[in-house]
Amino acid sequence: MIKIPKNRTYSSAQVEFILMTEMKRVIKDTINQFSACVAMCLDSEAGMESDKIVKVFTEASKVFDSISAGALTLEECFEYLEVHTQIPMKDLFGDDYRMVTRQNA
Repeated sequence: MIKIPKNRTYSSAQVEFILMTEMKRVIKDTINQFSACVAMCLDSEAGMESDKIVKVFTEASKVFDSISAGALTLEECFEYLEVHTQIPMKDLFGDDYRMVTRQNA
């Protein structure tokens, strides 16, 4: 957590920078925590070998980069998963999962 001295005045640009820095840290921590949970489940629940877990995370990283670069949308990922796994995305992400994908709608 960022410690901000209370006896100081900050410009709006400084406040925005502090908030963006903290949000990036929180997002990175959340991704790391979730990734660790998935890796543990792949090992304990699916009995996946460590080399396959590494391969899964390598491929996941590539997909993540494609989404971040705008080459792939989250909506496209959901559609792919529903077709190829036959699992409704609401079963994985809850009823409001599509809200995330409709930001530009």
